[in-house]
Amino acid sequence: MYEKIKEYGQSRPEYCEECRKALLLEKMTMGAAYFSVKTLPGEDLSIALPGELGMVYHPQRPHTKVEKPSTFDETQFGATPDKIVEIYQWLKDKNHQVAIIIGETGSGKSTALPYWLIFPPKGVPADFFIRDGQILITQPRIVATTSIAEYMGVLLGSTVGKGFDIGYRYSKDRNTDRFNAAFLATDGSLINMIMKGQLSDLSVVMIDEAHERSENIDIILRLLKDQLPLYPHLKVLIVSATINKNLFLNYFGCDTAKIIEFEAKRKFEYKVNFAPESEKLPYDNPPHLRNLIVSAMTKKVMWLLNEQLSGRKVKGNILAFLQGVKPIEEAVSGLKKAIGQSDNLRDKVEVYPLYSDLDKGVKDVVLRDSNSGKIRVIVSTNVAEASVTVSGVVYVVETGVENQANWRSETLETKVGLTLISQANAKQRWGRSGRTAPGDVYCLYSEEQFKSMLPFPIPAIQRSSMEEIVLLLKRLGVDDLGEGWIEKPKEAELSRSLTSLKASKAIDEDEMLTEYGSMLREFAYTSKLTDLIILSDRFGCAVEVATLLPVIKNGGHKYLLTSNDDWDKKEAQKAKIAHQLLWKNCKDDVEFILKLYQLWISPPERQKKSVKKQSLAERREIWCAEYYVNMQVIEEVDTERNQILRLLNTHKKDSNFREIDFRLLNRARMILAYCIPYKEVAESGYSYNPKISADSGTSATYQMFLPAERKKAVAKSVADNLSSLALARELIGLDANDDADEACARVFEGMDLTLEEAIALVEEDWERSMAKTYPLGRVLEVKVKSVISGGVFANTPENMNVYIHVSEINKSSFIKDATQVIRHGESIKAKVIEFDKERQSIRMSLAIPENSPINRYKVGQLLEARVVNFAAFGTFVSLDLGYQGLIHISKMGTWVNKPSDILSIGDLVRVEVLSVTEEKGVSKIGLKLKEVLKKA
Repeated sequence: MYEKIKEYGQSRPEYCEECRKALLLEKMTMGAAYFSVKTLPGEDLSIALPGELGMVYHPQRPHTKVEKPSTFDETQFGATPDKIVEIYQWLKDKNHQVAIIIGETGSGKSTALPYWLIFPPKGVPADFFIRDGQILITQPRIVATTSIAEYMGVLLGSTVGKGFDIGYRYSKDRNTDRFNAAFLATDGSLINMIMKGQLSDLSVVMIDEAHERSENIDIILRLLKDQLPLYPHLKVLIVSATINKNLFLNYFGCDTAKIIEFEAKRKFEYKVNFAPESEKLPYDNPPHLRNLIVSAMTKKVMWLLNEQLSGRKVKGNILAFLQGVKPIEEAVSGLKKAIGQSDNLRDKVEVYPLYSDLDKGVKDVVLRDSNSGKIRVIVSTNVAEASVTVSGVVYVVETGVENQANWRSETLETKVGLTLISQANAKQRWGRSGRTAPGDVYCLYSEEQFKSMLPFPIPAIQRSSMEEIVLLLKRLGVDDLGEGWIEKPKEAELSRSLTSLKASKAIDEDEMLTEYGSMLREFAYTSKLTDLIILSDRFGCAVEVATLLPVIKNGGHKYLLTSNDDWDKKEAQKAKIAHQLLWKNCKDDVEFILKLYQLWISPPERQKKSVKKQSLAERREIWCAEYYVNMQVIEEVDTERNQILRLLNTHKKDSNFREIDFRLLNRARMILAYCIPYKEVAESGYSYNPKISADSGTSATYQMFLPAERKKAVAKSVADNLSSLALARELIGLDANDDADEACARVFEGMDLTLEEAIALVEEDWERSMAKTYPLGRVLEVKVKSVISGGVFANTPENMNVYIHVSEINKSSFIKDATQVIRHGESIKAKVIEFDKERQSIRMSLAIPENSPINRYKVGQLLEARVVNFAAFGTFVSLDLGYQGLIHISKMGTWVNKPSDILSIGDLVRVEVLSVTEEKGVSKIGLKLKEVLKKA
């Protein structure tokens, strides 16, 4: 690659990543165009002087040669040199452009194959696969794109990124350039390249994990088949472990394509253990299965852990599959709790989740080798099913389920539900085991249930809305939408999509793409969200809506704030207060999201003058850490926001890149309500809720407050099917009487303080408020919410949390366990004794005159009691609040020699109060036995 660059008179890249970014910024901010001027032969350049704008300074940059040895070992992979030669022998014929490569998990098809393409073995010309351009390897997921690129960098002994042998790119990170010999990209990135006519820049396109049959993969196959004749130099490799090879071969044709199979070359084998009939789960009943799957998987993992630590099984990491984030978090929490309660497992096991939206830092920890010496349990979605290798996995717990989206044309809804995977997917999961030792796969389904699964997954294109696909193909000039697919989409859905797009004016009556349809594709949003952008631009609040939209669309709302189950109580409480301060004074999510973004854009300066001035990036990072804000998510929001605004500004002279104007919030709210569904929230009752679930068919559901007159205007516009211009007239009238000027001051009140200062003020305000509402010494009735051995949690009539320590239940009696004397749900009188500012809780006492036996028990009252001791003259029983009473031997209802003749320690009995007296501060309670309720 670099030899070729030299031929064109160019030097190899010599900037590090930081310097490259700095140089790019210099170029972008120059006052004149930055370009290379070709000189006439023989001209003396020494007399050329820089213009009045100066010149770009090129100081000497000394190079230090550093050699990184390659770690590639060809003996470890099934992708052997002879197989690469076989691929070459087929593709060297210009009429042969496609190779379908089948290789079991571990054969090196995702890693060793790209290595051989860059550095071919003997018998293949050194530049055969890169002479006509770069090698592009597609992956269905971002995590696979980045992790495989990094692993290949290790194999090659190369850094990954711009200017090196291997790069990668996806929508939010383009760490690749023309100097890469090969780069990995998400399949969506390849579609964008095809759309821009960039196939000519590529020499090889390798489609990895083709068996998944996602929408993008089927679209890529369709586009490549159409365009291969236009690019005779282009070679296509279709790669998978469990592909339907004959289907692909027939699609491309035997005269163009050939099947080449890699041998499985695993260091260790694995054994598949199907569930016995007595343990199999009800896979034919998904609702019932959903309730059982997490507990069944957790039980199997705990069994495996105990087997390892007892020495009956080889020590190794465990990978378990579940269908989604919620069940994974439930399973991880349950496993951590069970492990923490086990003396054998505690401090010997680590448990981690793994899914696409997981924080990058946590994801890196999960995928990286651990030197802790502990057993690792990884609970993952199908993100770990293919391409991504979790190190050290010996055991796989296979549940056989995933969350799958299915479009319903009748109701125009996408339903995401629990679905059985196919046999092909199951085999992919099995192959994750046996990485460092002979492995075992434990399936929660029986062999019979496995055989009833579909052989291959249903293509996504047959269970998705076709509207977005039609727009994409129309943009690419494809007219025959029903033909040319490897497997056709449903005709009824294709017909419905065309009718719907005509109705929305995205295509005209001749099924040609309109300007509005082009905008839908350009923004890559649904029609509803694109309408939202267009309306906001017309009504002058595009900046505000563009800031909200990435959060609404991407579910970033759930991850804007950081939290961690592993935090101690003090850290968790601090984060909770920080988050409460952020949404304090906000009416709804609209204000909260915009407030959060504005604080991140311009974080307050709090450093001392003597300290070196911090950069904006440093201040943002410090502020995010201080207030427990997810900086990675908010940076992604910023990137997408700016992209939206750039698209809006393409054909304008005026720029939309202004600051957020809080006077436009009600206008933005009306447009949001007009275009998408929302959850209504009371003006005074807002609190941030990151776990709001989306309504059917959209991810644009969040909390919003809309003033009554504006809500009425929106409802009328929607009900009467009025145009957006009619809505605009309503907006103008309502804005004239708007009092939104106070919004900014209200929302940002107190945000110039440090978190510690703000917490101190909050605690002082809270204590003042509590002292006014609940003065020390006040007695009130509270309801018991929960009881633990150390005390009682209860609520006041105003729903304020209170805590009663076990020592404050009864001063005259030593009580070890509050659960023995207080019942859940009962109401008792308590006295305010202390304010806990840190926990924002009130401490109370039950040791008050109102709860003394003489005030609490009345003669003739029936009580439940438990036998605790015997004496020659009677039986002592325990009453509530730790008091004890005596049943004299003569009051047991029948003549007995001794109390133990009819009672035992621990018996639950019903008694009648005969007398309550108090002498010298000691209470005496006389009781009569009525009946034995339950024997111990």
